Amino acid sequence: MKLQKKLFFAGMFFLIAVSVLVHWQWIIRPGIFTKGAWWYLSNEFFRDVLSAPKVLNGFDDFTIGALTPMFAPILAIGGLLTFFGDAFPIWERVVFLWPIAFLGVVPMYYLLYQKYNSILGAIGGTLIYAFNSYIIARETAHLYIVVAYLILAPLLFITVDRLIRKPSGKNGLFFTATTIAFSIFEIRILYIFTLVLIAYAIYQYIQNKKLHSWHLVSTILISFAVIILVQSYWLFPFLF
Repeated sequence: MKLQKKLFFAGMFFLIAVSVLVHWQWIIRPGIFTKGAWWYLSNEFFRDVLSAPKVLNGFDDFTIGALTPMFAPILAIGGLLTFFGDAFPIWERVVFLWPIAFLGVVPMYYLLYQKYNSILGAIGGTLIYAFNSYIIARETAHLYIVVAYLILAPLLFITVDRLIRKPSGKNGLFFTATTIAFSIFEIRILYIFTLVLIAYAIYQYIQNKKLHSWHLVSTILISFAVIILVQSYWLFPFLF
């Protein structure tokens, strides 16, 4: 068991090393990284996020530079960073570049190992998942999608699986927090991924009678209530 645990962590550190090598410029090179749809945001723009009375900008929510519901909390971090100088270089590294480089391979590796109990299989699957041509292309323009795809999607699957198999306040909290984070980074992918999770949850519920409990149902309902309540900031523009 101890050897298996050591091999598991060795595999994880190997994948992190590969990711660091692939993304070395994000870690070592100073300055600003922009390309395509990933444009530079000024301190003035970030400050407007903190002072804006509404989350939406009216009839068109996805124009360049517009405040959108899904991105507002993330942009607010940039607003706070303006007190320390030029916010964008720090913001894009702390929120996107460094988490992708150092943590992007971890959730999928853990998920695959948990499901199949194979270190080599988990390493191979993670390499394919994290470094395929689609996600590499997205890393040049759509970092919100990359964070959702690499980190939040497998992490949400893990939290749902734990909640179904062992309903508790702790697992419900992890599920709720992960879903809220997912909705902030890329709610459009969350819509699609939710359908997959619902199908998986129903299958597990039908196959395993041990999962039939009011405790599970009540925990899920409470989690959904909190998630919906947090999403209420979408309604702010219509209240003023």
